[in-house]
Amino acid sequence: MTYIYDIILNFTDLNLFYEYYEWKNTDNLINVRKAPIIKVSKDVFNDFINYKVKVSKTFLNKIKNQSLLFRKDKNDISYLVIISNKEKSIGISFNEEGYIEYKSALLIDEEDEANRIVAKMLETSIKYLKCSKINNINMLRDDIIKKDILFKEIKKLYKNKRFSHLKYYYYELFDEIENDEDKIYSKFIECLNSDATDYNLFYKVICKNYKKLLSK
Repeated sequence: MTYIYDIILNFTDLNLFYEYYEWKNTDNLINVRKAPIIKVSKDVFNDFINYKVKVSKTFLNKIKNQSLLFRKDKNDISYLVIISNKEKSIGISFNEEGYIEYKSALLIDEEDEANRIVAKMLETSIKYLKCSKINNINMLRDDIIKKDILFKEIKKLYKNKRFSHLKYYYYELFDEIENDEDKIYSKFIECLNSDATDYNLFYKVICKNYKKLLSK
């Protein structure tokens, strides 16, 4: 077994992972002293990123308790491995049934090290089931947070019949006067569901108290 040493993984969200530049101090960062690392094909790597995957018991036994942490963590990560296709590397934790439980990007220098380690390694063959496809969200983490806050704020204003606020926001954003509350609400919802929306602009207009909203 080949290992990589002294890395940090971010096990914050199930089946999702954030690139290192989107990590936050409040995330569930795991300090790993030692972890097994294997080389896989690009196809296998893409399957592990884009699908819910269940690996074989044989593979689980191979990586079981092969990792060491710098401290006792609240997460059970008995089945931890770093996989790499020489260009990209991620950390993966499996549960006892073999399903992926957490995925994590690596810090850029640690990913470079992982890619160098596997460069001369042979690919590991992994038996696994490719289950349902994961709906990966192609948005920055901060935009996802802002979008969620905006949806909640618009729906709250509409539900509480604070139509004067909605009309004001509508004018600020679209430079149009609209008195039909239902049309205003529908336009907001349509825009927030659009990939072309400038969430920063929406956020500045509708949610000016940034720190207070994020702390909720």
